[in-house]
Amino acid sequence: NSGGMWNIAPAPDAVQEFKVQTNNYSAEFGTGQGVINVVTKGGTNQIHGSLYEFLRNEVFDGRDFFSPSKPRYIQNQFGGSLGGPIVIPHVFDGHKRTFFFLDYEGFRTRQGTTQNVVLPSLAERGGNFSDLLTGQTFTDPCTGAVYDLGQIFDPNTTHAATCLNGSTGFARTPVPGNVLSSSQIVAPATNTLALVPLPNSPGSRYIWNPPLRNDFNQLDINLDHQWGSHDHIAGRYSFRDVPPGGIPDFPGPAAQGVQTLDRQQRVSFEDTHIISPTVVNEFHVGYIRNAYQSRLIDTTLNPSSLGFQNVPYIPGIVGGPPEISITGVAGIGAAGFTPTLTTARNQMLYDTLSFVRGKHSFKIGGDVYSWWTTQF
Repeated sequence: NSGGMWNIAPAPDAVQEFKVQTNNYSAEFGTGQGVINVVTKGGTNQIHGSLYEFLRNEVFDGRDFFSPSKPRYIQNQFGGSLGGPIVIPHVFDGHKRTFFFLDYEGFRTRQGTTQNVVLPSLAERGGNFSDLLTGQTFTDPCTGAVYDLGQIFDPNTTHAATCLNGSTGFARTPVPGNVLSSSQIVAPATNTLALVPLPNSPGSRYIWNPPLRNDFNQLDINLDHQWGSHDHIAGRYSFRDVPPGGIPDFPGPAAQGVQTLDRQQRVSFEDTHIISPTVVNEFHVGYIRNAYQSRLIDTTLNPSSLGFQNVPYIPGIVGGPPEISITGVAGIGAAGFTPTLTTARNQMLYDTLSFVRGKHSFKIGGDVYSWWTTQF
């Protein structure tokens, strides 16, 4: 979501309780199809902590019934938490009033994948596209000429033609037998195809098994302070970092592959003020920032070395051949609209006043949300 609200899901060890509401929820939650309220843990008067490790490995897995072998799969989900009073010897004693809670979660996976794509055959690399001819024909609506449905045309022969109805249209000269002459194959095409592996399976398919990496690191810091007998204030900070991950369609610098990076940060402050035994006010303010980057996996190759002219080259940002799209064949070159850098910022402020009158309880309040996105 590049234009709506962002949030960071807390680590499992940081959750104290959660509540799922699917209908009949109060007006303070606005509209929607469901609401999930999560309460995170806080510190107590005693030091408490935890450590955990969740391991998945193909060694412990059974083979899929339809698979000849077990694909690689290694997953480690680990972390820990620590909470208690804030104490600075001889300076500050936070027992019964000032507490902290920290948690960290790491996630690492290496998963075997199967990429199955169509690549140009050896004959097509030499300019022979006769395999595209189908034996079925179509009629040019302008000239009335009859061609095979798989016929290719020379784009350099585009010319004006007088149509059968007297109007003016455009036509191209068909390539005889769908076989290009050597003069019709330009150097950038030859040089780019040299970077594309040959098919290794029937049907001009290239099948390989690159490992997919999916990692992230996340931490939360909660601070709570009881200020006098009427105020409880709290500050929260969360951080989530997802390193780059992604796999190309095929190996080599000509492959169309994209890596994504994601870094989220959230900070909030809240104050719960007891006005009287029957009146309580809750004030919250928060800010969330999400930086999302999509970039090419391989940018080391200068496109000018392949014979392309006026194609941007910035190492680390954009490089390799430009995007080449052929129907039915895996994409070659830089993926469209890449690289991109998206930054989304959300601000929120809300205040709720709760009070009791006799046998009735009331809650009134309001909230202000704003978010904006910049993308390059």
